Parts: sequence; C-alpha cells; structure tokens
Amino acid sequence: MELTAIRLRILLLIVLAAISPASFAQDEATQLDQLVNSYVDAGQFMGSVLVAREGRTLLSKGYGVANLEWDIPNEPSTKFALGSLTKQFTAACVLLLEAQGKLSVGDPISKYLEVPPSWRDITIFHLLTHTSGLRNITALPRAAELDRSPNTVDQLIGRFKDLSLEFDPGERMQYSNSGYIVLGALIEKVSGMPYAKFVQQNIFVPLGMQDSGYDVNTDVLKHRASSYSQDRQGRHNARYVDMSTPYSAGGLYSTTLDLQKWQTGLFSGKLLPANELQKMTTPNKGDYSMGFVVSTSRHGRIIQHTGGAAGFSNAMAYFPDDETIVIVLGNLRTPAPETIASKLGALAHGDAVDAYIDPAKREAITVPADVLRRYVGVYAMKPDQTVKITVEREQLYTQLPGQARLPLSAATPTKFFLRVADVEMEFDTDHRGKKSTMRWRDGGKEGTGPRISATIPQRRSIVLAPEQLQRFAGTYTFEVGPTLTITSEAGALVVNPGGERWLPESDHVFFSDRIDSEMEFASDANGRIASVTMHQGIARSTAMRQ
Repeated sequence: MELTAIRLRILLLIVLAAISPASFAQDEATQLDQLVNSYVDAGQFMGSVLVAREGRTLLSKGYGVANLEWDIPNEPSTKFALGSLTKQFTAACVLLLEAQGKLSVGDPISKYLEVPPSWRDITIFHLLTHTSGLRNITALPRAAELDRSPNTVDQLIGRFKDLSLEFDPGERMQYSNSGYIVLGALIEKVSGMPYAKFVQQNIFVPLGMQDSGYDVNTDVLKHRASSYSQDRQGRHNARYVDMSTPYSAGGLYSTTLDLQKWQTGLFSGKLLPANELQKMTTPNKGDYSMGFVVSTSRHGRIIQHTGGAAGFSNAMAYFPDDETIVIVLGNLRTPAPETIASKLGALAHGDAVDAYIDPAKREAITVPADVLRRYVGVYAMKPDQTVKITVEREQLYTQLPGQARLPLSAATPTKFFLRVADVEMEFDTDHRGKKSTMRWRDGGKEGTGPRISATIPQRRSIVLAPEQLQRFAGTYTFEVGPTLTITSEAGALVVNPGGERWLPESDHVFFSDRIDSEMEFASDANGRIASVTMHQGIARSTAMRQ
C-alpha cells in the first residue's frame, strides 16, 4: 500500500513536470494575447507582435488588418516600414566598418566627407549618439511637404548643411534624424556601395533575414502592410512619404519574425565582435547608445527603441538578463505600440499590468487637499529634465518646462493620471511629506525621480513704462522656425502666433504666467533691441529682429 502511494506520487510528479511548462507557457501566451487584444478592441492598434524568452516564442501573432480595402489580416509574415528602428541597423553597419579597420568612431566626419567648417568638430560618435548638434531634418519648415518627393542623399544633407549647429558637439543629447542620414552617406563613402546593398550583404543575408530590405515605394513587395492614421471621423490612408527621404534614419522594412532573428543574432555575438557590441549598447547622454536607448528597470537592463514612419508605429525591446524579446509593429499611427511593448515586457516578467483604459473615461477619486500638498515640489524626471507638481483649489497639476500645466486625476491617493494622454505619476512620500519620490510612466517610457525641492520657485513681475515695453515690439525671425510678432499691451508683451502674454521680470527678461518659459532680449552696440532668445528647459533658440 505504502509503495503504491509512493509510486503514485512519483507518477504525479512526472506528469506535472511534463505538463507544467507547457501549461504555464499557454497561460502566459493567453495573458499576452489578451493584453494586445484590449488595444485592438479599443481601436488603438493593428499590426504584428512577437514575444520570446531564451529562444522560446511565447507569442507570435498578427492583429487587425494589413489592408483595410481588401480586409487582409496582419500576420507574423507581414512587412512593416520600420521608421527609426532602422537606426540600430545603421549603427551596426558603422561598427562593422570599424571592426574591418575602415574607420574609427572617434574620427571626425570631415576625414571621410566634405562638410562645412561648422562641422569640423563633429565625430562619428557624435552622430551615432545624437550629440552632434545638427538640426533635425524632420523638424525643419516644409519637412512634410518635401517628404513627398524623391530625394538624393546630397539633397537630404543639403537641407541642413548650411544651418548653424544647435549646440556644440558633445554638449548634450538631442534626437536628430539628420545625424543618421549623414551616417548613411558615410557608410556609402567608406564601403563603396549603396547603403541598401551594404545592409543587405552584411546584416540581412548573414542573419537569414529574407523578408527585410530597404523600402522603395514603387517596388511590388509581397505581404507589405498598408498604413493608416485615424481621427474622430475614422481611419484614413496615411500621408504619402517617399521612402528615399527617411533613408538610413528610417528607410528599412521588416517583419516580427525577421526582427527576432536580428535581435538573436546581434546579442549572441554572431554579427559584431564583443567590443563593438559593447560600444553599441553602452548608454551615453540621455541614455542613448548607438541606435538604442539603454536603461535599467527592476527586470534588469532594457535595450530598446521606437520607430514611426508614414503611418507605421513600432517598438522593440530586449532584456539581456533573460534574453526576452518584445517586438510590436503597427500599421496604425497611434502611440499604442510603445505602451503595448512596455506592458508585454512587464507581463513577461510576471508583473501585473492593466488592459487598455481610455484615459478620458477612466474613473477618478477625490483626494483631500492636505494629502495633495505632500506631493508639491520639483522632481527630477531625468538628469536634464524636471517637472513641477503644484496644487490649486484642491486640484493637483503637473507642468513640464515650456508647456502648460495639466490637471492630474487621482486613481488612488498616491497614483494620478492625465486624461489627455497615457501618462501616470505615483508618489511615495513619508507621513510628514518631507521626503518624496515620483514614479512616472509616459506611454512605454517609465522612470523614478526624487523630489529636489519641496517649494516651487515663484517669479515676480515688475512694472515697465509703456515706452519701455514698446522698445521690444517688432518682428523676430528664427533661423529655423516661425516668425514672431511681438506687441506691447497692458503692461506685458504679447507674442504671436499663439497670443501668449509675457510679463517683465527685469528690463530685458520676460516670463510667461501660463507656461514655464522665459524670453531674454539682447541689444546691439547702439542699444537697439536686436534679438530675443527663448528658454524652455534646456532648449535655447534665438530669433533676430527684422
């Protein structure tokens, strides 16, 4: 009897050992699938998704349709324009050339390309890490209009070549597609072959990525998804973009299955030598490495990036500690893919996550004013970015530099959310309210920052005579950007477009009483007002008086 019981227990353990992993995987796959479907059902996502861990695929599935006109479903084999996911491939190409001894990332780009004098201090490293100071081509006037026409590499670079740098190379990180376009020209110059061919021969072929390539609008490409935008009237075909324009900053296409091969091959060391892979994944300013954003969460390091182009919206993440891969490719232009990828990564690591909730319809509770006041202060979201938390009439507000303050709604006494965007803030404060930290989530991005000041600096205005204010009236033009018309009115300056009122803080500095920004005027040798510099956080831009 006792021996029989022992045998039964052993048999039961054997059976459980055989079925538990599969049952767990099936349950995990169901949870992952349900999460994605919550966004699909809410009309926020359609595309393809893949989640894998240690070489085992947990979820690989298409959602929604690849073509609305023909009602063709998305599949794992559907091809999507990658947008800025292209940058990691461009960075890998540069590092492959370095491994071949054909360049060094510390070299000035002037060693290989003819560049203007203002670029003489820009290195390849600066381009790879978005620290070059080059003005972002996609933020220039008429960018959307020019995107519709075919462009050569020289034409693309010509759009920003003669513009002044926004800052000295290496001073700070500011995302710029221009830098990665210059890297494409560098790859062509050093390798002696077109960018598309170099990527094909040196990455796609070695890794067996047969469904990836450089996107050409006129090509007949099997299984290519159409892309869409949406508004209150419904879904529409996305704005046309000639794919010669994003070039090496965003011109590739691929599938979730091929991108799994890419991440597996890259991070296993199949493509790059170990020292080059380490360079590629070592964060620099702003957590940006080379084609990746590298950060740390409670699940270890995350190597990730997002990408959007011509109605496509994508996100991809890799967790090296347990080799977890998350790939979300979407053909509907919404912010959802980044949030979905973030939640899939959390769910794959055992965290509880919420299905999609429309922020505008989310239920809120009332929190007493004395509790809200515990959270007031200035918090460090990032090394170079702060956020202000204030209370007014029993309402909590958040305000980023250069932006209007926004009301926060309470989900719990410590967790708050915006109704206009997928943003959450959660506070951890001691009972006296003296120490406080804030954990924030913005779409797929998240972080934790300490309160660096429990008081909000108050700016006080002074009174300037009408004739003093009139000195600043006039038209001011930025090198890149809108023309400002400044007039004086009732003790303040009014700036158009926008109609924002700016109050005098000194005889040459003005601030907005609605947004966290200031204007600083400068005079020429004759004492005439010659320029105005707009300060918004760390951003600076100067407009010259006409």
